[in-house]
Amino acid sequence: MDIVLKWQEKIKKWYEYTLLPDVLHQANYRSHWISNQANVGVNNNVTRLLAESFDDNHFCGNQMTGDFRTSYDQELCNILKPLIKQYDKNQHNFYLVHLMGSHFKFECRFPDNFKRFTPKDYLNKPSNQRQTLAAYDNSVLYNDSVVYEIIQLFKDKEAVIIYLSDHGLDIYQSSGDYAAHGKPNNPVSAKYGSEIPFLIFASEQYKERFPSQMDLRHK
Repeated sequence: MDIVLKWQEKIKKWYEYTLLPDVLHQANYRSHWISNQANVGVNNNVTRLLAESFDDNHFCGNQMTGDFRTSYDQELCNILKPLIKQYDKNQHNFYLVHLMGSHFKFECRFPDNFKRFTPKDYLNKPSNQRQTLAAYDNSVLYNDSVVYEIIQLFKDKEAVIIYLSDHGLDIYQSSGDYAAHGKPNNPVSAKYGSEIPFLIFASEQYKERFPSQMDLRHK
């Protein structure tokens, strides 16, 4: 994968750019990595190396269970709360909160009190899809509640919160029997696998101090 920046003529490989932890260090930010994903495994080893380059890193639950882990993302808020209080004395802090979100298996991503949707809510769908659709929608509902709680932790501080996913999912869009990562060799599946949610929240303190940053008409 190549990255082309519009203010540069030279095309560089992605690995030739400075990594985020180094950028934060140069900007005098203390960096914190808080994760509910595994730190060991074929899909996690590179991520762990990046996490270890932060000033501190925290993993909750069993660190080696991969996609089948059952610790819920709300546990990250329990880790965040004392960290925010501890590092409030620092002028600049960067927190990277690494959620499990709606990663497969969907039924492992939410507690019992978020079982709002059941297969009966999808009677207009094929019977083989109903349980998965219910679990997926429950996972999205729970994920939204966790994102909301994280925002609440920073709403009275001078802060900007950026939320985005690493990838989308193909939930029976390309095939009646496929619900997982987007397939790069299938245009429909690849489309849904690459479309991700994106949200930016600015606290009132931030907006008061940097009003020009809130005017997107001239960006």
